[in-house]
Amino acid sequence: MYFQSPKKILIQGHLITDSLGAGGDGAGSPSVSEQGIGGSYGGNGGRPLCGNVTYVNSYSQVGSVRVYPDFVYQYDTINPAIGSGGGPGSYGGGVIVLNSTTSVVVTKRGTISCKGSSAPGPNVGAGSGGSVVIATANFTCSGSVTVNGGNSAFANSGAGGGGR
Repeated sequence: MYFQSPKKILIQGHLITDSLGAGGDGAGSPSVSEQGIGGSYGGNGGRPLCGNVTYVNSYSQVGSVRVYPDFVYQYDTINPAIGSGGGPGSYGGGVIVLNSTTSVVVTKRGTISCKGSSAPGPNVGAGSGGSVVIATANFTCSGSVTVNGGNSAFANSGAGGGGR
């Protein structure tokens, strides 16, 4: 989703692109030999194995959100991208870009979310978070902005890496 305005962008509801990124073996997905590792983008996907011990990685990895003063001149360094899946049935988060020359406001009830999907079962990692880009002179947020990787509650399944 891309929103551009010379005036204030006001988010009072939900902008959600959860699980709308690359699916399955996307660009940041683990190799076949690393089955069960979560998809990666802003952060590394979780690893379900350590030596011969199997772990359940049930917590997703938190992504990072930055606010840029000028989207046009910094686009090459921003480079928003979709998240990737951690294997079959797993999807990364999508992309949301908010570009306002004056301000972006996310109210208490406002939500911006590009989270990766949870792991669909054992031996498949969760999806990584996607991208939220906010380019504005002034940013105010009393709601939530998230680009987290998906959760994993299965054996041999890692959580997805955080987005950007």
